[in-house]
Amino acid sequence: MADLCSGARIRRVLVVGMCCLASLARADSWPDPAGAPVVGAAASVGAAVRTDDRDLADQFPALRAMRRAPYRVMTDLPAATVEPALLALDDLRRQFAVVFGELIVDPRPLSEIEVVYFRHAADYRRYTRQQAPALESSAGYYAAHHDRLILVSQPARNEPGHPRGALPASPLGSPAAPINRSLASWSAMASPASTTLAERVIRHEGAHQLFCHYGIHSQFALEPTWITEGLAEYCVPAKIGARHAGHWPRLREWARNDRLLSLGVLLNHRDPVGFFALDPRRAELAYAQSWALVYYLMESRHRAGFLELLRVYRDTPRATARLVEDAEPRQLLLQALGTSQAALEAEWQAWLTSR
Repeated sequence: MADLCSGARIRRVLVVGMCCLASLARADSWPDPAGAPVVGAAASVGAAVRTDDRDLADQFPALRAMRRAPYRVMTDLPAATVEPALLALDDLRRQFAVVFGELIVDPRPLSEIEVVYFRHAADYRRYTRQQAPALESSAGYYAAHHDRLILVSQPARNEPGHPRGALPASPLGSPAAPINRSLASWSAMASPASTTLAERVIRHEGAHQLFCHYGIHSQFALEPTWITEGLAEYCVPAKIGARHAGHWPRLREWARNDRLLSLGVLLNHRDPVGFFALDPRRAELAYAQSWALVYYLMESRHRAGFLELLRVYRDTPRATARLVEDAEPRQLLLQALGTSQAALEAEWQAWLTSR
C-alpha cells in the first residue's frame, strides 16, 4: 500500500471481525512468559497514559492499561484474552529478526509498543471514524502516526447472517460500505485452519509495524501495494515464509483457470486505500497474488534481485524520492531482477501450476 511509514498517514486494515474499545480507569500488568521484566503502571489515568493517549481515556473512560515489556496494551479485555496476542507478536518479532535481519538498518530493540484491543463494534467504529474513516468496517490496522497497533477480539461464534469474521454491514450510504464488502470477501477467503483469524490480523499488522520500525520500508512510502501487502502476508503463517494455507490452493485453481490479474496490473497498483480500491474479487486476487509473488521471489533465484529492490526503496533519500515515486514500479522490479515481464510472468505461472 502507499501509506507506509510516513507518520502522517494511517495504515490500511486487512481483515474483518468484531471489536470494542473500553476504558482506562486502572492499570494492570502480568508476567512475561519469555522472562522479560514486568513494567509497573500507575493506577490512575493521568499517570498511566501519555499525552496522546488522553483522548482515548476521555472518550472511553473504562479503558485500562496493562504493561508487559515491550508492550503497552489499552483494553477492557481480561489478561487471559490479551496474552495470546502478545505471544503471537513475540513469536513474530523473533522470527522477523532472523528472516529479514540483512535488511534491518535500525536494530534498536522495540520498546513501548502500543496496542489497543477493541471488543464492541460500535466503539471501534467510533474510534476508527476519527482516525481512519475508510476503515470503519475493518478489524485491525497499524497506525503509523501513533506507532500503534489496533487489534480486535474475535467473537466466539459468527453472528447469524454475517460472513465469517465480518462486522455487520455499515449503514447504507456509509463511505465504509464498499470497503466492508471487500473485507468480507477477503476474510472469507483467508480462513485456513492452521491459524485463527485474530492471529492472522495480529501477524499481518504486526509485520507492517516491524517493517517500519526496523527501517526496512521507505520513510517516504515509495513501495507499491504488492510489496507492502505481499511482505506482510509472507509473515502471516506460523513460520514466516511458509506456504500460506489460505492463499495457495485458490491461487493454483485461479492460475489453472486463467483468472489471475495480469502481472502489469498487480505490479503498478497504487492507491491511498491499497487493494480495497478494487472490487472484492480483484482485491482477493491481489492479496493472494502479492503473497505468492513475494514468496516466489524470496524462494527462487530472484531473491537477491528482490532484496536489492527493497534496498533501493529503503535507501532513497528525500532529494530523489519524487523520481522513484514517479517511476513505474513494474519497470523497477524487472530492472532489479534483470528480466522481462513476459519471462517473469511465464516463469511464475509455471511455478504456480506445477507445484
